Amino acid sequence: MFPPALAIQATKLKTALSRNEARMISIVSNADITIALVSSPSYRHNRLTGSDYGPENFEERQAVRTRESLCMTISRRVTALTASFLPLLFAPAFADSDVLWKIVHDKCVVQTAPCLSVNTAEHYAILKDLRGVAQVLLIPTDKITGIESAALLDPATHNFFADAWSEHGDVDARLPRAVPRDGLSLAVNAQQARSQNQLHIHVDCLSAEAQAALKADADRIGTDWAPLPDTVAGHQFTALRVKGEILGDFNPFLALAKTLKDPAKEMGDHNLVVVGANFADGPGFIVLTDVARPSMGGEDVQDHSCTIMH
Repeated sequence: MFPPALAIQATKLKTALSRNEARMISIVSNADITIALVSSPSYRHNRLTGSDYGPENFEERQAVRTRESLCMTISRRVTALTASFLPLLFAPAFADSDVLWKIVHDKCVVQTAPCLSVNTAEHYAILKDLRGVAQVLLIPTDKITGIESAALLDPATHNFFADAWSEHGDVDARLPRAVPRDGLSLAVNAQQARSQNQLHIHVDCLSAEAQAALKADADRIGTDWAPLPDTVAGHQFTALRVKGEILGDFNPFLALAKTLKDPAKEMGDHNLVVVGANFADGPGFIVLTDVARPSMGGEDVQDHSCTIMH
């Protein structure tokens, strides 16, 4: 995916190609998977002088010019389409931390698209993340900035982690087969480890490394918070076991808050991750948390290419 500035540079650079070099423009738009590609080694039209080099035959030159004109028309269209998605793709560069909120509030709540679905009763939407083959985001339709939000400490607020687990079919649908229970994860990044100021839960595959480490430690994890024996994706997590097929009434946000002296001030410092597990005594979940170090989010345990499924 290339930004418009790069597309413009590509157009300018083609006038500087030598007589025997290929002239190629390649612009890809995720919007409609359009590719505009033209290669013409034997022809160059110098836009600075207006002179032509290459085929002497008039009809051949006209044909090449027609292809060039068509390419540039398509390229401009694709560049425009790509530009419409840039705020989401390059949010940090654009310094717009409200992109997700604008998508959900201004578009999904109104017409569903570009979200996959909107659950008005539970106050959330599901959006396919442009990163990864299968990753989706659960995003509240109410304004909740992130893990530090006071709304998440209110027992009346919906259990968004439970909702995210129930929506994992949207991840499965994009893969050859369903992700195994112990390969699926839900992750929320700490305040300093995120770029968007609207709560979003990353729903995606675990990395192979994280899956192996957690599988090895699973039956040593108890029902009280305790340090995980092994590091996972560079994190020294504290872990907790939860039994059951679904999270039900267990709310990871509230469970974390109970361990903190001042949740209102401390929640934002923490990553929070929920992973499916197959314990010796039945199915359940492993809940992980740590105080985030610079640039290290809960999402680190995930692999957006879903290697474990290949």
